Amino acid sequence: MTDDDLPAGGPATVTPRREFLDGARAMVPFMISAFPMGLIAGAAGLAAGLGVLGTLGMAMAVNSGTAMLAAVQLLRAGAGWPVVLLTVLVLSLRMLIYATLLRPHLASLPRRWRIALAFGLVDAVFFAALERYRAGLGDPRARAWYFLGASGAMYANWICSTALGLALGLAVPGDSLQVLLEFPMTALFIAMLALALVDWRLWTAAAAAAAVALLARPLPYNLGLIAGVLAGAAAGMLSERLVPPADPVPASGPDSASGPDSASGPDSAGAPSDEDGRHAEGAA
Repeated sequence: MTDDDLPAGGPATVTPRREFLDGARAMVPFMISAFPMGLIAGAAGLAAGLGVLGTLGMAMAVNSGTAMLAAVQLLRAGAGWPVVLLTVLVLSLRMLIYATLLRPHLASLPRRWRIALAFGLVDAVFFAALERYRAGLGDPRARAWYFLGASGAMYANWICSTALGLALGLAVPGDSLQVLLEFPMTALFIAMLALALVDWRLWTAAAAAAAVALLARPLPYNLGLIAGVLAGAAAGMLSERLVPPADPVPASGPDSASGPDSASGPDSAGAPSDEDGRHAEGAA
């Protein structure tokens, strides 16, 4: 992937480096609060018998504290890998809702960029990115680099904290560390979710997911949770289709490199217009 793969347009002052650093800086509060999750995951992986390499490898592949802790607990209980994989999939279904709500803001990116950004989609990145996009900050190029900076910072924080948790796990039992930090992490997630619910589409998706999950709670194998997530994703997609979000109007002035009619696709960047051709003929 290169910067040329991204759609053209946006203010001339926007640079990939600036947007990347802005995304990373926006994650600092989340990185501090999410660091304990990595400590727990590293220590719990050792307690489950995964070893140093196994725990670190799982952390790098899963990129989710919630999913990894659930998988580790199931492995300690003697569950088979099919059960573990299914549980991780269920816990990750909320990313379907996140992707649905982010889609209008990132749909113009090339597929290779969307695939790369999808791996870094975690709770904190979603909340920060959605808030920035709702404010109308950044064209598609800026949005991609901002997202990449935010997800890269969170991923590095996750791996470093897990590695430190592995070291602590040699001295502190994994269960003790998890009990100590479990409630603060839950409270943090609730606070992040509450701050993000400022748009009626988000409220619609959250309300639909909660209502269906509660109604379907008696279903076996936690199928009520799956039904709730699918209902929330469907409600979010329906809200976007019924009332599409208004696109932000680009700022006018000397700092604006393009107007509302500027090309937004990767194939249109740098393409000469018919008017340019006529001017060239007149000059000749």
